[in-house]
Amino acid sequence: MRSVSFKFLRERMGRVWRARAAALDVAPAPEDGRPLPSDIAEMLLAALDRHGPDMGPLEFADEWLSRPPCHWHEYGVAMENLRLGILPPTSGRFNNDAYGECTGGVFRADVWGLIHPADPAEAAARAAEDARIEHFGAAVDAACFLAAVAAESFTTTELRACLRAGLGQLRSGSRAAVCVEKALAAAHRWPDWRRGWAEVAADRGHPEPTNALLNLAGLVFALEAGGLDWPRTIDIVRATGGDVCAKATAVATVLAVLGSEIEPPRRRTAASARALPAAGAADESAPEDVFVDKLCQLAVACAGPGVVEIAGAPYLPMPGPPVAPPERLVARYEGVPVLAPGQERGVFLERAGGPDDIPGALELTAPEGLDVRTLGAVAVPGKIAARAVNVTMSGGTDRPGIVSAQVTRAGRTVAEARFGFRRAARYVAMGPFDNSDGGGLDRAYLPETRLGEEMEQGRTPFHTSTLVVSGDRVDVDAAFGALGPWVIYLLRAVNSPSARDVTLRVGASDGVKLWLNGRKLLADDRRRFSTPNDFALPARLRKGENLVAIKLARCGRRSDFRMRITERDSEEAALDLWDPF
Repeated sequence: MRSVSFKFLRERMGRVWRARAAALDVAPAPEDGRPLPSDIAEMLLAALDRHGPDMGPLEFADEWLSRPPCHWHEYGVAMENLRLGILPPTSGRFNNDAYGECTGGVFRADVWGLIHPADPAEAAARAAEDARIEHFGAAVDAACFLAAVAAESFTTTELRACLRAGLGQLRSGSRAAVCVEKALAAAHRWPDWRRGWAEVAADRGHPEPTNALLNLAGLVFALEAGGLDWPRTIDIVRATGGDVCAKATAVATVLAVLGSEIEPPRRRTAASARALPAAGAADESAPEDVFVDKLCQLAVACAGPGVVEIAGAPYLPMPGPPVAPPERLVARYEGVPVLAPGQERGVFLERAGGPDDIPGALELTAPEGLDVRTLGAVAVPGKIAARAVNVTMSGGTDRPGIVSAQVTRAGRTVAEARFGFRRAARYVAMGPFDNSDGGGLDRAYLPETRLGEEMEQGRTPFHTSTLVVSGDRVDVDAAFGALGPWVIYLLRAVNSPSARDVTLRVGASDGVKLWLNGRKLLADDRRRFSTPNDFALPARLRKGENLVAIKLARCGRRSDFRMRITERDSEEAALDLWDPF
């Protein structure tokens, strides 16, 4: 069993949060709307305070929904999913292919290392659960790595041992493990760290600056090449680019626990103040800061019996509910969490903390338009039993809504769950038409401003196909059919309950034109790496049906297109719109 002195723990906690303020002093956060790592770390700690140290990702998701929403990139996708009732772990993967492997969940993972000192395995496991709220894949692995490094730093003064502990929590051969190994090798190979980073950047370069693997490589390289020298390490962090602010705060956490001398902030900026989320702490250097008290309290409460001992810890009670709340069940979908009228979807309700089924009667409450029925306990791969539910959406339903489930025994609710769906979108594809000379975008193959009228009157002397789309991304390669240079048109009808201002957020890898109700909003013939926000088009929807027509001119073998309708001047999804089927 490992042991950490409470006196040492408390002293290091104070150093950590002062170091994070210093990090934001030398690596300020970009003014692009993204939250600081400390913003979500504060929310995480507030949720732990409210729900206790055994809090799971579903309770943290509730905390997200109770706060003013952040709609920046992956946070916005996760917020949309949570509002629809699509909860972790599905919330981090569904409709999140563009940003789901970015850094948002990685650079708050060090908090899990702080409240699980000397227990890298548990810190990594908790960080993974947390990161899956808005991430998946390599981003979750990177969160595991950083949480384990921070936890191990309480047991040693050797940075290399901490990095090995982090690597030990990654699956051998995984993308994150290979990324860490290559960054370490380059830092060893080159005495001049600039040449070493050039080698890593050539291997890990990515057009999205918040990509998790790009920033994980920069973090590991900066720690290894900088040693325990704070000025040198932070210079390397800044030189590696990417999400510099988040990397700087993570480096500050690790080096502060290891005992590095970190110069305090030269000035108390708004950003550095936010690195110390304890609202009652007016003096950021106070050793008895209320926030440090909370970190220490959580660390004592989370210490695993027989795994870690916090020696000399005073009794620090964690507030908890007077009556144990019902267990939260996890909803796992058969396929994607999307419904179209007349479509049936299976959902499995599983225990988050174990494989056994919970005995009792399952009661379901569904909104109008959803038909739900339980199939009882069924065998699921990797599970002994789960409760299976089938959900069907009726034809006249605008939006699916959220289903509530309770397992009752002897008149008491012993477990509960909620789950929801996104309504599918519907596109009609027309074509393909020739683009072998690259001029197809400017060539009108159809009456482009009257595509909807032509369809309604049945004048379609060309091939059409219907695409039922689950997220923002449209599989246009399937619509094109053959590979190569072609032009296709897409037509989508969107119903709005009122006339309103919105923003059409469009991503396209090739030439694109877009019309709303016959009015051209976009014409661009460049090829690019597609993102969900290549174009933000202010638009006004009329009440009732609106027709969006899109023309795509593919020049290469494959193409990418996506469209998302948000509130005006915001990335918040307009959830009350729906496509008629």
